[in-house]
Amino acid sequence: MWLAVADPAGYLAAHEDALLQRGIEEADEVEGVVALVDALHGAGEVAYLDWKEEAGEVRAQVAGLPRVRAAGVALDAAGEGSVEQVAGAISRLLGPAGLVVVQVDEGSDAYPLVAVPADRLPALVAAGAAVDVGVRTFG
Repeated sequence: MWLAVADPAGYLAAHEDALLQRGIEEADEVEGVVALVDALHGAGEVAYLDWKEEAGEVRAQVAGLPRVRAAGVALDAAGEGSVEQVAGAISRLLGPAGLVVVQVDEGSDAYPLVAVPADRLPALVAAGAAVDVGVRTFG
């Protein structure tokens, strides 16, 4: 992850195929948040969705996140709608299990969604703000 900050061109070269799929073609487009989302993806902790994703795909990808699987909450009741609407509904469904769905804002039209413990949300938002990475909830 630090390679993205210390050597954006090196990070681009090492991850070129995956970054090209996300529309990142130049080293100056590589930021720390990109590496953070990549690290979360590599750990299986992010549902990476396009802005126009179907509701069923949103539910399926979020349902596959480890914390969501462990919570055992059915997400079918999240219904239909935009990624934001479905993510908000999922977050409300996960609330009683102590989880909240957040988006790590990487400055694109994608939705990297992560399920985090609700009691850690303030610290996560503060940590993101300290390094200029937006972490937003759905309400």
